Amino acid sequence: MERAVLGMLFSLAWPTILESLLETILQYVDTAMVGRLGAQATATVSLTATYTWLIQSVITAVGIGFLSYIAIAVGEKNQKKIQSASRLAIWFAVIVGMVLMGITMWMAPRMPVWMGADPAIHADASRYFIFINFLFLLFLLIARICPLLTSGSRSRTLPHFFCFLIHAHLP
Repeated sequence: MERAVLGMLFSLAWPTILESLLETILQYVDTAMVGRLGAQATATVSLTATYTWLIQSVITAVGIGFLSYIAIAVGEKNQKKIQSASRLAIWFAVIVGMVLMGITMWMAPRMPVWMGADPAIHADASRYFIFINFLFLLFLLIARICPLLTSGSRSRTLPHFFCFLIHAHLP
């Protein structure tokens, strides 16, 4: 029985592990590419990374919360509960995405000051933070929640296909 549980856990976890690995590789490649632009560009991008990760962790936590709830409903074979929670998750994604976009707009000019950045990069850091996080947040939230919802419904291909479509259109 333990082997079956481990197999099931691995089948549920490997897509998330792979996505995290690919996101980490993307960050390394992004940093290397920006590094070629010079120290000021590298400082600008590096300065915003901590806040961007913080915002993304909120998004991931929301997605995992909905996944847990929907997984329980799937286990109960309660289709009405699954559909209701899925609709709620989408609305929640839109609302939280808008709130996070508002926070991003408010934080953008303040964040370089809070981080103690050189005044020479304040404007660039604010613009980059807005560019990376503004509308991207809504898409990222949907990109995090929808695959989790579909993986909670035991679909194996739909979550990956949906992630591919969303990530192919993100900046």
